[in-house]
Amino acid sequence: MTAFVEIERAAECAGCKACALAAKKTTRLYAVNDVGAEEGDNVLVSLAPQKPLVATLMLFLLPLVLMLSGIIVAVALGLSEPMTALFAAIGIAVGFLFAFAFDRLYYSKRHISHITEILNNDTEILNHDKEI
Repeated sequence: MTAFVEIERAAECAGCKACALAAKKTTRLYAVNDVGAEEGDNVLVSLAPQKPLVATLMLFLLPLVLMLSGIIVAVALGLSEPMTALFAAIGIAVGFLFAFAFDRLYYSKRHISHITEILNNDTEILNHDKEI
């Protein structure tokens, strides 16, 4: 089961940068709800780790490598400039498709936030804030 979790930023969030792109005081994120939390519950969320360097390299380098491969193949076959440009465009498009599919099929399923605990009352919430 999954849920959207709304996180209110606090002073402790200053060094985290997990929601640095959000300009608002609250951030909504998608999380796995294995604990059965319901709307309105205060919960403890384990944030997803950042995607590793491999994912970043896959996104940027794979399309570039396939684009260059398309150019090399077109030049080796002695094709005209428009055909070389077409091979380059096909290479970069295939690279982005592979990177997108790799992200959706592999990384997105493994790098997701989880609701780890339902916090019952204000005292328990304050205790968790002090531990962090």
